[in-house]
Amino acid sequence: MAVALGLAGRVRNMPNGSVEAEVEGDEKRIHDFVAWCRLGPTQARVDQVSTEPIPFRGYNRFEVDR
Repeated sequence: MAVALGLAGRVRNMPNGSVEAEVEGDEKRIHDFVAWCRLGPTQARVDQVSTEPIPFRGYNRFEVDR
């Protein structure tokens, strides 16, 4: 979804089972991304979404860390 919204950053699965994402881009598109995260992809279970501002990192694309 981040790519579809034109956002840059990264997402990764954490050892505790949570997912961490860092996104940069247009504020409205970030808001749309967070709203989508609250629903999640089709077979995901979303218990909670929390956000916090981070320093600008200058991502130039969106990466999935595996």
